[in-house]
Amino acid sequence: MKKFIIYTDGGSRGNPGKAGIGVVICNEKDQEVKKYGEYLGDNMTNNIGFLAQDLEQYFPELVATDSFGLKSVYYASMTPILTEAIRELNLKVKDTNSLDTTKPASLGSLVKGFLEDTKNSLEVVFFGEVHTKKLCLDDLCITKDELKQLIERNNTPSVVVDPIVTTPPPEVIEEVTPTIESDITVSSAITPAEADTTEPIVTETVETIIEPIDITSSEPETVIAPVDTVVNQ
Repeated sequence: MKKFIIYTDGGSRGNPGKAGIGVVICNEKDQEVKKYGEYLGDNMTNNIGFLAQDLEQYFPELVATDSFGLKSVYYASMTPILTEAIRELNLKVKDTNSLDTTKPASLGSLVKGFLEDTKNSLEVVFFGEVHTKKLCLDDLCITKDELKQLIERNNTPSVVVDPIVTTPPPEVIEEVTPTIESDITVSSAITPAEADTTEPIVTETVETIIEPIDITSSEPETVIAPVDTVVNQ
């Protein structure tokens, strides 16, 4: 079965005025098969209307088909349908302009639904002031009371106590110098030449005990001073 595409048009120069119609028939590939044009007259009006085939899809009761298959439109019956359509359209416009979020078709509901949608592709939003009951960043949320407690906690001065370090007193070590008591003094006053042949010279100190002097005696006492005797060995 072959299919054809038909293009129709008509116009009037002036209203009323000279008017004419034209028809172009094309095949499935939109290639022109035949065209037709006709002059309608000098005193024609430029009327507008609906295509019966298109209107029949939505309002079949407004389209009539005669015995030859020609279709016509009942324009008089269209008035109540158009009136009802305009009324519904006004109601939708009124609801759309409303910010009431309880109405599904209101502007407020549409904006609310858009902002709540995580797929709205909003990356950056600028507001002068934001009022909210809960602030959430991803899965982390904080309420007003929790935020208030956090701010008060940060404003409270904290007392830092330095740790007390106890250092033990240094241990005092008494330095003891050994004392060697000897009555014999070894003299090293020898020359290097005598170091291998000469015996060391030992100086012996002879301790002389001095008796106490009786100062009451009239006879003078002789004081004997200690004598150092050097013994060569």
